[in-house]
Amino acid sequence: MSLFGVGIIVPILPVYATDLGASGFLLGLMTASFSLASAVVQPFVGAASDRRGRKPFIVVGLAMYGLAGVAYAFAPSIWALMAVRAFQGMGAAMIFPIAMAYIGDRTPPHKEGFNMGLYNVAVYTGIGAGPIIGGVFKDTLGMVAGFYAMAAASFLAMAFVIFMLHEDRDAVEHEEREPMWDSFKSMMRSRRIKAVYGLRLAFQFVMIPTWVFLPLMMIQRMDATGVQIGIIITIRTLVSAVFQPGFGWLGDRQSKAGMALVASTVLVGIVVAIGLSTEFWHLIVLFAALGIAEAVVLPTLSGIIVEEGRSHGMGYTLSVFTMVMNLGIFAGSMTAGLMVDSFGMTAMFLSVAVVLAFATVGSGLAFRKTAPSTTVLAQPLGQTALSRRAH
Repeated sequence: MSLFGVGIIVPILPVYATDLGASGFLLGLMTASFSLASAVVQPFVGAASDRRGRKPFIVVGLAMYGLAGVAYAFAPSIWALMAVRAFQGMGAAMIFPIAMAYIGDRTPPHKEGFNMGLYNVAVYTGIGAGPIIGGVFKDTLGMVAGFYAMAAASFLAMAFVIFMLHEDRDAVEHEEREPMWDSFKSMMRSRRIKAVYGLRLAFQFVMIPTWVFLPLMMIQRMDATGVQIGIIITIRTLVSAVFQPGFGWLGDRQSKAGMALVASTVLVGIVVAIGLSTEFWHLIVLFAALGIAEAVVLPTLSGIIVEEGRSHGMGYTLSVFTMVMNLGIFAGSMTAGLMVDSFGMTAMFLSVAVVLAFATVGSGLAFRKTAPSTTVLAQPLGQTALSRRAH
């Protein structure tokens, strides 16, 4: 429900910001403000959730999302819009990595990819269904109505979490853990973690232009309507949602790393083709293919990190994983905005594709020299609680 609200404003926000005077650079900076604020907060929230439980952070994050939806409607300038985006980014730091950690706590070995795929079904179904509704709002009721709809969806999700999400207090570990910086250094000694983080950063660096600049590209090249923009975004996200559990399940039985690298290689070509496309039907085909590639990369990389989280703290490891994603959004937004202003839309897509190609090669070399972690310093929280009840 919360991502459905986010999806509603995907085709609205870039146009709304442009109407307030945003250039390509400022549009990228607006997106970067969200990711940077989220990245700064995430490691602290993740570490705290390992000690205090997941539910309180998710509730507060959803409340911040709802308030941001209302604030968007009253933003008088692009700078105010950036401030709201930063506030929403801090809320996101309390929702998504913590929700992933909640699931990771309860995931048994060899089901990491499948469970992360199921989680992403909810994420991508919500955000995939939203853009069409957002396009209808833009074309009929006006852009402000979409912001109120996002707020309503976020507050509704918050109510469901408060009354329905179970958190076993016995499952919250209060044991002393090493300081965050020591945990981070320990994680960074793992080539496997570095390979995943590097590929995730580059993947997000590439994917953000397909969200932020797609509406503008379609309007400039194809004179697209809001509904057409929503259709393209929805195709990508719903295809990704449908295939993620299956590819996650396959990754649990094959090589998660190998599957992610193959999909990342294919994605390089898809991004190049998007940059060169000039017809609506081109984008239908390309964004369906992009959704399939995304459906391979996301559950496999997330599954690897869940495996590693059992050694380094589930909340902290997944929060750093999401922090890396947001750093990719930050770098991608800033770079893409500058490239669009200086060299145009096509050059921007070609440039980010080159970045992904180099990252794929580098991560592939790192994966070849690694093996999965075998030391489990702490059981998944849900299993720990079950063990205590059994005794």
